[in-house]
Amino acid sequence: MPGKYSVHILCAFTLLGLLAACAQNDGSTPASGGREPFSVHMAGGDGTRVSWQGYTDGYRPGIAETMRLAINNNTGQAWNGRFCVQFLKPMPSSVVIPLAEQEFSLKSDGGFAQDVRLELPADLTPGIHGLALVFHEPTGPIVEVIPVWVGVGEREPFQGDWPTGAALATCPAPQSASGGPTPQPGDISPYDVGTAAGLYTLWVLSYEETEPSLGTAA
Repeated sequence: MPGKYSVHILCAFTLLGLLAACAQNDGSTPASGGREPFSVHMAGGDGTRVSWQGYTDGYRPGIAETMRLAINNNTGQAWNGRFCVQFLKPMPSSVVIPLAEQEFSLKSDGGFAQDVRLELPADLTPGIHGLALVFHEPTGPIVEVIPVWVGVGEREPFQGDWPTGAALATCPAPQSASGGPTPQPGDISPYDVGTAAGLYTLWVLSYEETEPSLGTAA
């Protein structure tokens, strides 16, 4: 009889272990696999708020990725805008690789948060790239670039510039958007958030050890 109880207890622990494993792999919080996350939060002087999270490494040609984007409108007016996600090659190259694009319309005090799927091309070259977020808000366009690493191998520090003018030209303002004149290529300086409108402040640019709710899409 004691042996029978031992078997029942062993089976119970085994079942609990299987349930725990299933809970950890249900896809709700994908593991980063040792990747380094970033988190950027920006606030406009007119009341716009933009946040995005992703990874600075681990990108592979032909493999889809997911980043998290949140946009909130506290401007007191409607916001008809567009965002684009791109890969940039360092200058002097002006190559822009579109990855995702979407128009949106927000009422005052409206907002949204969503996962954005990035389709990486199969011929993407390994090495350093700029992960660019371009978005059009009521006072003008904004370009923010995060250096990321494609492929495996030792990462090299990046000290160059990005073709932000070309990035903006590839992501024009929606027809219904209101704002100032669209800057010409070269008018927006790399790493200078809000040069076109002069109203944006970078809240946080951090490389966090905690894992965001992101993952590599199948």
